[in-house]
Amino acid sequence: MQVVKNPFAIVKTETNHHMNELSYTILNNTLTLLNNEELLAQGTLFYKIFKLEAPVDELGTSILKLVKMEFINEIAGSKLQSPRSAQFVTLEGEESILFTAEGHRVGDDNAISLYKASFADSTQLKAVPVSTTKYFSYLPLQLTDKRIAWLDYDGDRYE
Repeated sequence: MQVVKNPFAIVKTETNHHMNELSYTILNNTLTLLNNEELLAQGTLFYKIFKLEAPVDELGTSILKLVKMEFINEIAGSKLQSPRSAQFVTLEGEESILFTAEGHRVGDDNAISLYKASFADSTQLKAVPVSTTKYFSYLPLQLTDKRIAWLDYDGDRYE
C-alpha cells in the first residue's frame, strides 16, 4: 500500500456552502469520486454533485478540478434538479450511481425521487426513476447485487 501525502483536490467551504457526502469507486486503476455539495442561498437549499477522476498512480502529483455532474431524466427528457445523496453501486453486474433529485413525473407535479444512472465516463448521465412513492426519497444504499433500500419522508415520519 502506498500512502499519498500530497493533496489531490481542494474543496472550498463557507458557512452556507459545504460538502456533506462522498462516494468513490476504483475501476481500471482510476479513482472516481463524487462530492455532494449543499448551498444555502436566500433561505433555499440547493444541491449539486461534482465528479473528480484520476489514475490512482497519479494521485498527489497535481491538484485535480471537480467537474459538475448533470443528470437527465431518460423518460421525460428533462434535466433533474438539485441532485444529492449520490452512491456508487454495482447492481446485477452494472456499475451505477444511485441518487436523489427533483424531477417531473408524467401526469404529476415535480417530485423528489430516487434515480439510477449507468456509470459512464461523462459529466452528463441519463437516469431512470427508481422510487415510485409520492414522498421525498433519499439516502439510497445497496443491500445485495439485486436489492437497494432508501428512506421516504412524508413530512411527518420516515418509512
